[in-house]
Amino acid sequence: MIVAENSIEIRRPVPDVFAMIDDFERMPTWLESCVSLAQVGKGARAAGTPLHYRYNMAGHEGEMDGALTTYAPDEEIAMRLSDSRFDIEMGFRLEATELGARVYHRVAITLKFELPRYMETMIQAGNMKQLGNNLARLKRLLEAAGGAPVEL
Repeated sequence: MIVAENSIEIRRPVPDVFAMIDDFERMPTWLESCVSLAQVGKGARAAGTPLHYRYNMAGHEGEMDGALTTYAPDEEIAMRLSDSRFDIEMGFRLEATELGARVYHRVAITLKFELPRYMETMIQAGNMKQLGNNLARLKRLLEAAGGAPVEL
């Protein structure tokens, strides 16, 4: 399993940050490789809610099905997605800070095919970079959105 974790502080209130992460239609604007993420069916989101994910990773387009594994408004969203090549666990956890919110982003990838060890190391490094980029884009979008930063 290839695991990457990163975090960033965003000068916006936790509910604003959670709302952006929970807005699956906007996810492609800040989540690298995401073409679309959609809830399958109607109803309130909860652990077990089915999801459909389309991605474009290094020129390879694909689709994954899965479900939310955790859904706690203003605290955490996590999901498990799968296709014939990968199992992905992706999550976002939030906590309030003096300046706004800290977002913890985690992705764990299980490959369903054999790769040389050096390639796994390259994927790990790329995944770490991607998480940092995701969080930086999320921060820019939220901090540029209307309203002043959180008051101390």
